[in-house]
Amino acid sequence: MKISILGKIHRILLGKYYPRSSRFIHLMKGKIKWIFPAFGFLLKNHSKKEKRIFLIWDFQTSPYSIGDLMTLHVMAQILRLTKKINKVDICFVYNPKNPARDDAQGITPDNFYTYFPQLVSIAYLNPHIGNFFIFDSHNDLENFISNNIERYYIWPNFKQYISKQYAFLDLFDFIQKFYIDNGFIPHLDYRPNSLNWAYSFYKKNVFPKFPIVMHLRNNPADKNYRNAKLNEWLKFLKKANKKFSNIKFILIGAKGEIDNRFRHLPNVIIAKDYKTTVEQDLILAATSSMYIGSASGPNSVVLFSKKPYNFFSHRNDGGTVPFNNRHYSFATENQILNWKPETEKDIMEQFSDAFSKIDKNKWKKEIEKTASNKKAFDSKLKWAE
Repeated sequence: MKISILGKIHRILLGKYYPRSSRFIHLMKGKIKWIFPAFGFLLKNHSKKEKRIFLIWDFQTSPYSIGDLMTLHVMAQILRLTKKINKVDICFVYNPKNPARDDAQGITPDNFYTYFPQLVSIAYLNPHIGNFFIFDSHNDLENFISNNIERYYIWPNFKQYISKQYAFLDLFDFIQKFYIDNGFIPHLDYRPNSLNWAYSFYKKNVFPKFPIVMHLRNNPADKNYRNAKLNEWLKFLKKANKKFSNIKFILIGAKGEIDNRFRHLPNVIIAKDYKTTVEQDLILAATSSMYIGSASGPNSVVLFSKKPYNFFSHRNDGGTVPFNNRHYSFATENQILNWKPETEKDIMEQFSDAFSKIDKNKWKKEIEKTASNKKAFDSKLKWAE
């Protein structure tokens, strides 16, 4: 049954509390500030706690998605800059009886929690994350916000939160507007240990060649929707092995996505054969000399950066870029969208041109400078591997 906006406001304001309790008054003040920010100055309590950003990831409106969560990190960087706030708290909120959007495939009340470890690791890619919360009740989340309203700048705002609209479009609009107004997008920061791990991986498995990271979506459940044309990529990689002696391709992605034929190519490394985590796959994409692949979530790691990329079979379901445009409004010349289904010929032409424009010495100096310790921390918790 649908609830009106007034009904939602009534539920959030009153919750389970009654006017007789002092706690009710405290909660009411917090909820009024959240719903009507302009009234906040009338209800100040002059909290001395450190101000933080509070990000809500509501699984009723947001998918279990790598790309969407990475886009949230970009928005968090902008908020940190514009609000002059250092720390970011993030929360996941879900309904145990209905833990995903209606269009989610295969996510049920019995298995949704199995996706959380990967999503939490992606959340912690951001080194500015402070507290991390998981709420299994929207009412509990709303009461938490009301109790802590003085401490936080909250995203989404109340209107966006109760609208239950797909959050990604709001995120993308926010980022694009910031670029239009300011002419840049702040780059993502990564944890030093993650960057050192990537450098160590390249040093051991790639150097002196240049790492090109690629992700080829291959999800059987999609029945070819958004999936890469694997035969075309195999033909491209075989020719690239003869043409580019100074390149090593690193194929990232879930174990179940990997076609075994790629393992027989001498110029290809399968990241999962080295037991990489989702976080490590994304760090490889972020630090490589170039990224190529089909339309998929990991693309978001490089989308808002200066990293050269070629996206093939690009899709624009949300209208974030005009159809057939070769670039996003904030992209560089060497960040290219290809809308047609990929062919070996197109991949080779696009890749050859893009790779020739990369300042390879500059990239190597940057990756060496970034890896300050040159050695990643080696965990002794072998049960966690």
